[in-house]
Amino acid sequence: RLFDAVAALVGVPGTGRTTYEGQAAVELELAAQGQAIQAYPFRLHSEGEGWVIETQGIIRGVVEDLLSGREAGEISSKFHRTMAGVVVAGCERIRETGSTTAVALSGGTFQNMLLLNQTIELLEEKEFQVYTHLRVPANDGGIALGQAILADRTLTA
Repeated sequence: RLFDAVAALVGVPGTGRTTYEGQAAVELELAAQGQAIQAYPFRLHSEGEGWVIETQGIIRGVVEDLLSGREAGEISSKFHRTMAGVVVAGCERIRETGSTTAVALSGGTFQNMLLLNQTIELLEEKEFQVYTHLRVPANDGGIALGQAILADRTLTA
């Protein structure tokens, strides 16, 4: 829901009433002005067996940029760069455990081509092997199909 929050803060069209999954991410993508070099600050901290994204720095940065008069498109670009960086940081943490260098990007957020392409670019720079959808959508329908296949293989093994 972070994309929804940032889309609402910067005032991109259509954020008052979404009509499809991932709409806020798509609208935020359409508002972007190309790829940003800078990103908003964020932190990851471990919690249990996973990591939590501390978003205070991201939201604070967005609000500060809004208050200083930056355009929605510039903020959107910087936010996309930030989120691509968040994905990469999480993948690097996982790689530190020695488990894998393969990354599958999926979910409604990755219908956003700007985010997808930036994330792929940054992951490949860090020598990750990146997988994306070819035959099924990146949204919940595709995830459900993958879960069903995994369940079938687990139950029949």
